[in-house]
Amino acid sequence: KIEGGLIRIQISSAGSRMLARVTDNGLGFRPGAGAGVGLQNLRERLAVLYDGQAKLSIQELDPGTEVLLDLPLNDQANDIQTKENEIKDYRPKDNQTKDTRRGK
Repeated sequence: KIEGGLIRIQISSAGSRMLARVTDNGLGFRPGAGAGVGLQNLRERLAVLYDGQAKLSIQELDPGTEVLLDLPLNDQANDIQTKENEIKDYRPKDNQTKDTRRGK
């Protein structure tokens, strides 16, 4: 929209679920040719990470669009966060480092 618009982000929990809702009052979501590949990739990643328990939905509003991401808040979600932290915080021990430059 030329005149600007509004984007609203809401995060809440419902029982053992985390809900992230993003709405706007823009022109709407109208996928064109070749669209949806990124969304399909996202849905596949969510399915793998959350063992099929995550949901992503997109709904047309008048005007605008609403996207809802629904994730489980359980031990599986905690395990994923722990794995991400372990990867991010990984530091090799001194005896595991190796100089890979030529001649070293």
